[in-house]
Amino acid sequence: MNNIHTAAIKRLFFGWLLVSLLIGGGAWWYGVRQINQQVLALAESEVRKVAPEVLKRLNGTPMDIMALQVMASDYHTHGFVGIELYNRHGQLVVQKNGVEGKRIEAMLDARGRHKLPEDKEVHAEFMRLGNTRIIRVLVPLQEDGTIAGHFEGVYIVPEEKLSSLERQTQHLLIMAFVIALFTTLLLYPFIISLNRKVHAEAHAILRGNMELMKVLGSAIAKRDSDTNSHNFRVTLYSVRLGEAIQMHKHLIKELIAGAFLHDVGKIGIHDAILLKPGPLTPEEFSIMKQHVKLGLDIISHSSWLRHAADVVGNHHEWFDGNGYPKGVAGESIPLTARVFAIADVFDALTSVRPYKQALSLEQSLDIMRKDTGTHFEPRLFEVFQQIAPALYQRFSRISDAELEKDLQEIVLLYWNGEK
Repeated sequence: MNNIHTAAIKRLFFGWLLVSLLIGGGAWWYGVRQINQQVLALAESEVRKVAPEVLKRLNGTPMDIMALQVMASDYHTHGFVGIELYNRHGQLVVQKNGVEGKRIEAMLDARGRHKLPEDKEVHAEFMRLGNTRIIRVLVPLQEDGTIAGHFEGVYIVPEEKLSSLERQTQHLLIMAFVIALFTTLLLYPFIISLNRKVHAEAHAILRGNMELMKVLGSAIAKRDSDTNSHNFRVTLYSVRLGEAIQMHKHLIKELIAGAFLHDVGKIGIHDAILLKPGPLTPEEFSIMKQHVKLGLDIISHSSWLRHAADVVGNHHEWFDGNGYPKGVAGESIPLTARVFAIADVFDALTSVRPYKQALSLEQSLDIMRKDTGTHFEPRLFEVFQQIAPALYQRFSRISDAELEKDLQEIVLLYWNGEK
């Protein structure tokens, strides 16, 4: 249950973070856009106040130009630190810069002089110098529907106005974060409830699939031994060897399914051959080998059981290529099948069968050692030798109930995502 809460908290946290960033980013963009629009409106407003007077003199006599120079000086009281007036021919006729305006103008000149636009739209460029927000605005001056000149001004936004606009944007950002956090906390109980239901349903599906796998494995196991112990032990041995070689989690899941179902195709083999106490004739052995194909056919009808296909289809292949049904060799044999082959033979040697007594640990490993490089992959068998004594001590003589309990713990460990 703690896993459910942890997963829900992580999802909600990242969800809150993502929503906050999206809303906050949108709020910040909107706030900056609003500031720019309001600043532009302020600058345009100042220009429109004097536009009629400027138009009267802009294309006039030298006396008119001198009058415009005086007007430009007065404009410094309206927030403009630099002013340029262009006549209808695009010629600069008036330029007035204060100290701050000269510094800004030098910076703008370093970026290259601009061309006067031919359209009738207001053009603006926004900049910051330290904590000062500046706008360079270029306004076409129109007379009777035609452009009679241009007014270019560098406008400094009043500090109190800028502070007010930025405070509004900050409040909007904070509000966005708070709303996102509140929504996240409000959704938490619902997410937990949904997660519990999903978790319970997933467990129910897993139990159903595992029961199906166990039933199929037991069906063949009970035909020749009346017990599930071989399936349990061989699965436990396989998983421990897989862990020892650091096999990936998804392969161990396939190994568990394959170990349970490795001989499921023997359901289709006649009892006279399957339960024969003595050696099989070549004809009988040829029929026995068909259990691999039968097993693959059986599991092919279930998407979940198909995970066992590598083991079911290849657990009788030999490392040197002398196995069946395909005679593949080396690493062409799936890793899960190579691991399982060692576990399967080890359990067969150390267990009582109708036709033989159980061999000791030492006897079993000696026999298997002789088949290393032919039946078994040497690298895998070397690792198995190191863990075999502990596995034999733990699993070789305990009851079916204890084996099943240990196996159930492994199944839950891997299918609950803890490994």
